[in-house]
Amino acid sequence: MANRETVKFKTKSGQHTAELVTFFTRRERRGIKNALFGDKEIAVDGKNDVKASVNMAATDQAEDETIRVGVLSLDESTDNVVERFLELPDDEADEIKSKLDELTGDKDEKAAKEKKDGGLPNTNA
Repeated sequence: MANRETVKFKTKSGQHTAELVTFFTRRERRGIKNALFGDKEIAVDGKNDVKASVNMAATDQAEDETIRVGVLSLDESTDNVVERFLELPDDEADEIKSKLDELTGDKDEKAAKEKKDGGLPNTNA
């Protein structure tokens, strides 16, 4: 996507900088979901209870896909971003992932929360 807005994010330590997308395209979001649920089946019993299981390795694959499409560069380099991300200290990787989640969060989920909260903005300081 040629004209996508991005954000430069620096970790608290100041040692790492990531260029992050501000939203996922539908294709990218599908790719992330497919990494997590692609080979899974959902069984619905007569009581409308949904039963499914997710292999923990699939959650890692989904995170890798999220980083692949969401982190355009790490420390000013586009080379091997996922592999280099995985080599970061855990707290710094978490900072970057949290910022990416904040930027690309599900707009419908945010709207549902606002509706639940009476449509009022969160004023917690």
